[in-house]
Amino acid sequence: MLGAGFVGKSAGARYAGMGLLVVTLLKLFLHDLCRLGGLYRIGSLIGLALVLIAVSFVYRRFLSS
Repeated sequence: MLGAGFVGKSAGARYAGMGLLVVTLLKLFLHDLCRLGGLYRIGSLIGLALVLIAVSFVYRRFLSS
């Protein structure tokens, strides 16, 4: 959704994509991380951080131009 919003320059698609990302993150924190242990939880949080950094760079790059 985010990609489609960037390519099509559609604010609605970008907002919908961000909403889906927020729902996914809430599910991750409230449901999935409780079931993981030790190194899997750490790996999941590192992966999440990398994805959020990538999304922020892409969002900033496309909205600043």
